[in-house]
Amino acid sequence: MITQNNLIQIKPNLASSEKILPYLKAIDKNKYYSNFGPLYNLSCKKIKKKFKLKKLVPIITSSGHAALQACCFLIKSYSKKKFILVPSFAFFSNAQVIIQSGFEPYFLDINPETLEPNYKDIISLKKKNNNIAAVMLISVNGKINDIEKINNLKKKINCEIIYDCAESFINFNRTIDKANFLLISSFHPTKPFGANESGLIFCKNKYKNKIKTIINFGYESARSKKTKLISREAKNLGFNGKFSEYDAAVFLANFENFEIIKKKLFFLNMLIFSFLKTNDNYLFLKGFGEKWVSNKIYIISKKINFIKIKKKFLTKNINVFTPWSILPLHRQKLFRKFRRTKMDITNNIIKNIFAIPLNNDLKLHQIKHIISVFKSIK
Repeated sequence: MITQNNLIQIKPNLASSEKILPYLKAIDKNKYYSNFGPLYNLSCKKIKKKFKLKKLVPIITSSGHAALQACCFLIKSYSKKKFILVPSFAFFSNAQVIIQSGFEPYFLDINPETLEPNYKDIISLKKKNNNIAAVMLISVNGKINDIEKINNLKKKINCEIIYDCAESFINFNRTIDKANFLLISSFHPTKPFGANESGLIFCKNKYKNKIKTIINFGYESARSKKTKLISREAKNLGFNGKFSEYDAAVFLANFENFEIIKKKLFFLNMLIFSFLKTNDNYLFLKGFGEKWVSNKIYIISKKINFIKIKKKFLTKNINVFTPWSILPLHRQKLFRKFRRTKMDITNNIIKNIFAIPLNNDLKLHQIKHIISVFKSIK
C-alpha cells in the first residue's frame, strides 16, 4: 500500500524551528516586518560575501515568479518590442510572466543533449525578427551554463537576457559576478536550496533601485521642492513582490547549512550516478554528479515512456515525475496561440523524460531500493 509516509518523493529540507527562532526574536526586537528591513539587508550581505560579488547586486523577492516578473517589467519599461524568446521545455511561470508583462512568448525548441535552446538558433531567429525584446534562458536540473558564453550571446543579439536559474542557487560560485545579464533563482522549499516561498535577482547596480521600486508597487518617494514634504508617486509598473522579514528569518537559518546541504547532495548524486551511468537504457545530462548537484536527477529513457515508468516506480513507493509538466508549454491550451519554432526535439523528449527525488534525508537502503527498481525495468 502506497502512503505519503513511505513514499519516496521530493521533500523540503529546511532549518528547524530552533534555528529559525533567534531570527524571529530579532524581528520582535526590531519591530520591522517588511519593506527591505534589517534581516533583508543581512541576507543580501551574506549572499554578496558568499559569492564574492563586486559587479552584481542581489535583490531578494517574495518568490521566484516575482523575480522573473520584476525582470520582465524592467524590460517593458524601456522596450516597445513584442516578443520574449523562451524554451517550451519550461515551467508555467516562464510563459505567464512574459504575458503578464505585456509581451508575447515565442517558444523555442531545445538541444537533445543540454535540454536548452541552441544559441545559434537564437541568433538566427533574432536576425530574422526585429521585434524581439529579450531572451529567457532556463537552467535545467540546477546546471549553470558558461557565463561568458551567455555574455557573448547577449552581445550578438543586442537585447537583454534573463537567465532563470530557479534550481541553481546551491551551485552558484564567484563566476556569476561576470554576468552581464539578469540572473534569477528561487528558494521555494522544493528546490535544492530552499527557504520560504522567495526568490532572488542578480543584476547590475544601475538596475537596483528600479527593480526594488518595481517589487514595491512601482512607486518612488521624493521631497517636493515647493512643500518640502516627502510624497509617493507611481513611477513604474509594479506589484507587491517584497521579501518579508519572516521570509528572511527562514532564509538566514537555512543559509547556515549551505555547505552541509551541498555536500550531502553531492554524495547522493555521485552515488546514484555511479550505479546508473553505465546503463544503456538511460541518458543523463552531461556533467550531472560532477560539475553541479541537485535534489533531483533528470533522466531520459531510450525505450520506455514516462507513463509506464511512473506506474512501475509507484508500485515500489517511488514518486518519479516529469520536469515542470507532462506537456510542453506550446501544447498547453493557454499558450497554443503563440508563435513557436519547430518543436521536434521537445515533442519527442517530453514523452520519455522523468526525474527522481534525491532528498538529503535519503538512507542507504532507499538508494539501493531506487537502483534495484531501475534494474528491474526492461
